[in-house]
Amino acid sequence: AQNCRPAPLVCSASFPPAGRGGGGEPIFVSGRQGSARADALRQMVTALCEPAGGRHRSVIDELRDKLPPDRHQVLFVVLSGADARVVATAINNRTPYKARHVLPDASDAGKDGILRRMVAGFGLGTDDILVAAEMSIQRGYNILNSNDTAALGAVIYLTRSHPPPSDLGFPLSLVCQLAMSHLQHPATAPPGEAEEITRQLRHDGRRLWFDVIGRPVRFRTLDDRYRTTFVANNLVPMSQTIGRSIRGNQPTHVLLCDAAFAERLATADSAPDTARTSLVVATDALLTSLLKEPPPDAGPGRRLEHEINKAVWGLLGHLVHTNDPLG
Repeated sequence: AQNCRPAPLVCSASFPPAGRGGGGEPIFVSGRQGSARADALRQMVTALCEPAGGRHRSVIDELRDKLPPDRHQVLFVVLSGADARVVATAINNRTPYKARHVLPDASDAGKDGILRRMVAGFGLGTDDILVAAEMSIQRGYNILNSNDTAALGAVIYLTRSHPPPSDLGFPLSLVCQLAMSHLQHPATAPPGEAEEITRQLRHDGRRLWFDVIGRPVRFRTLDDRYRTTFVANNLVPMSQTIGRSIRGNQPTHVLLCDAAFAERLATADSAPDTARTSLVVATDALLTSLLKEPPPDAGPGRRLEHEINKAVWGLLGHLVHTNDPLG
């Protein structure tokens, strides 16, 4: 894996590092449901936590060797609380590691769970792996060790980041984007025609809503006009989740294990992944465009926008762009 930024803040990313079954086949979690999904998650746990695929040591053991002693804890990221429970149970029953999975505050934590309001104390405990749905861990709590730096030394995505196909957040974001565009570039109307412009805006919003709501949200099948918004929506939770592991200006490692992150690479396809087949490639393309240096004759507004983009997305952009596809 390659460095994202000069020390002391270093990030590395790999995909898919260990997302392979005992026979060397890539493990796809995304797109599977029910028992097939649970089986794929258990396969992923074995691939990461046991010396599988001809390795003498597990991926987690090798990874922890690269981390300071006070940052050996690792975050496993999944898509739902149900996924988290399956993964934590598999870790605790089948591997030498001890895991906790994050639960809503109103739940019964049981022997393997940890309530969300208590997750800040995970770094002071003896458990090895925290398993959480991305939306439950992305913000609000710092998981620190006794030195008040990030206890989590690595973030490992077992599943590709993707909202459920029926999720309303994506179409809502498109309608909000349309409204913001009108606010930023308001139409000028002759006297007496403001009502017609308002009616047209409402019509455009309804048409967009029903166009998107009538089809499931799947990354592979999204039109090009919608894919950029989908990728942009994914940037915020991903950056905030990874942010759990860099508190105190600490280095981190990010592993993307689900073969769906880059399916052509995972299946040894001769054709390279594209922005349509790989969320990693699409994310790299978007961040590259956001971080592109403005031309010499750019005005102060464009230069200010570039500086904001660098401050917000510079680290994640370099992390994605310099990933190690060999793991």
